Amino acid sequence: MRLSARRQIIVMVMVLTCMGLFTASVGQASPAEQGQSQGAAIRLRAATFVPTQGQAPNIPPGLAIAGYPEGQKGYYIVQFVGPVEPAWKDEVTAEGGELLEYVPDFAFKVKMNPGQARKVEQLDSVAWVGLFHPAYKLDPATAQGATRLYKVRSNAARTWACSTASITSI
Repeated sequence: MRLSARRQIIVMVMVLTCMGLFTASVGQASPAEQGQSQGAAIRLRAATFVPTQGQAPNIPPGLAIAGYPEGQKGYYIVQFVGPVEPAWKDEVTAEGGELLEYVPDFAFKVKMNPGQARKVEQLDSVAWVGLFHPAYKLDPATAQGATRLYKVRSNAARTWACSTASITSI
């Protein structure tokens, strides 16, 4: 059965279009693979670092925490393996985490206890879990002379005056 020249052209265009669509998708990584292969940065006011590459910001003395007692909720950063998908957020919530605010790139500030943090860290969608240190809230432009002075307000009814040398309750 012989096709007319017009039908041959239509069939050829359709075949080439299908081949173009197929080859355009070959070799492209998914969004999750793109984020994981490059190691996405955590971008805060106080610092930018890539935790999946072992980087950590220099935190002034007195503005870091060692951790939270077992069972006590605290603040963590949860970084996902790529652009955040709703199902990934649901997984963190299912483990007891409370997502608070987005942290560039691919991360959230999350309120949870250490046990929940360990479970969240095991999720396939999670690249890194780390403590949210008080220093992360600070703007590095806030400086007075050679000593940086900060006023940090916690969720409690206390206000703290902080410098790179000490912390005092006011």
